[in-house]
Order: sequence, then structure tokens, then C-alpha cells
Amino acid sequence: MRKTGYCRVSSSDQNPRRQIVQLEEIGCEMIYQEHISGASTSRRD
Repeated sequence: MRKTGYCRVSSSDQNPRRQIVQLEEIGCEMIYQEHISGASTSRRD
């Protein structure tokens, strides 16, 4: 079974790289990421 990870940062000046590295270290093969505020979910796919 493939591991899937998810990272999110809430503002455009934040960098998700640290989260991505940690997800890769635990073996995630597919990583989804969002750059969006938690205040509004209307722009999410």
C-alpha cells in the first residue's frame, strides 16, 4: 500500500518544504499540498 501525505501552509509567504521533507522521510510516495487559508474552503478542489 502506498503512503499518501498532505501538507498545507496558510499564507503565500510560508514555505511547505519542511513538511514535504518530513513526509518523504516517513515514506510518503504521493504528497498533496495546498497554499490556502483555513478560513475559506471555497477555492479548494
